[in-house]
Parts: sequence; C-alpha cells; structure tokens
Amino acid sequence: MRLVNTAPNFALFVVAPLFFIDQIGFSQSTYLAIVTVVYTANIFANLMFGIVGDRFGWRRTVTWFGCATCAAGVLLLYYVPLWVGPNVIVVVACWAVFGIGLAGFVPLTALVPSMVSPEDRGSALAVYTLAAGLSAFVGPALAGLLGGAAHMPVLIWTFAGLYVAAAAVTYVLRTPSDPGSADHVAEVDRAHVDL
Repeated sequence: MRLVNTAPNFALFVVAPLFFIDQIGFSQSTYLAIVTVVYTANIFANLMFGIVGDRFGWRRTVTWFGCATCAAGVLLLYYVPLWVGPNVIVVVACWAVFGIGLAGFVPLTALVPSMVSPEDRGSALAVYTLAAGLSAFVGPALAGLLGGAAHMPVLIWTFAGLYVAAAAVTYVLRTPSDPGSADHVAEVDRAHVDL
C-alpha cells in the first residue's frame, strides 16, 4: 500500500515535465509554478486527512480519499490537459485532485502499526518506511520500463490500475483500533453508556 501511494508520484516527477512542457505547451516557469501550488495543497491536505481518518476511519479514508481519489486524479491530470490545452487553472485543479489524494494515505501510518502486536510495531513501521523509500526508486523505474513520456497513456492507466488494486487490498487491513471499525464504534458506544 505504501509503495503504491507515492511510486506514481515519483514517476510523474520524471515524465510530467516532458508532457506538460513539450506536449501541452506550458513554459518551464509556469510548469514549476503549477507544481508548487499543487504540492502546497498536498501539505495542507495531509493535516486534514489525519482528522478525517480519526472520524471516518483509517481504512475507509485510505480507500476512498487515498486510492480512489488518486486513481481519478491521475486520469484527470493527463486527459483534461489534452482536451483543454495549457490552461493553468484547469491543470492546477486536476493535478490538485491527485495531490490531495496522495494525502488520503496519511491514516495508513496509524493503521499499519495498530495491526500488529505492540512488540512488533517498530518492525511494522520499519517495513512501512522501507516501502516509502522504495517508491522513490520504483516510480522512476516503472516510468522507464513502460516507455517514459513517449507512452504516457500506458503509464497513466498503469498508475490508475495500481491505485484501484491498492483500494481492493485495503479490505484486508482491519483492526479494532481503527475508528471506522465496527468493534471500535461499539467500544466507544459502551464507554459513553458507562459514563
């Protein structure tokens, strides 16, 4: 899950400049301004999805706000600019969907260690962190293996497919500690009755 979260993002760092500058027609400075705005939105979305995850449930937040939003966002950031051309506002909005979706994976950091025994939480976080680091290698490698910017539709559909597959995998990530789990909700209800 953590590998899929940012591997497409790192792949886009390799191919997106070629796509948006050479094919869509943005200047390099405009492209860099777009990236700055989008990833600023991502920073604030990270804070928001911590709160959302604690209310809506960690697993559900990752599934719907992370995986599903990224799958839709990656398709939008490719196809919409092809249709509308170098329109900064439209491209920022489309890419922001993807950038905000990346933040939807934030509750995964709480979910992963809660699924193992307390003595294994450090190991679980180590594997989680390894996957985060590996995504910086896997993303560009995937872009290279699939033909780079010359084969953008293949890349984009591969990324969307990875996010859909990750959404399916989230259904096995269950723990009573998850605020969205039935066990957690029942426990909170019992605590309120006891008060």
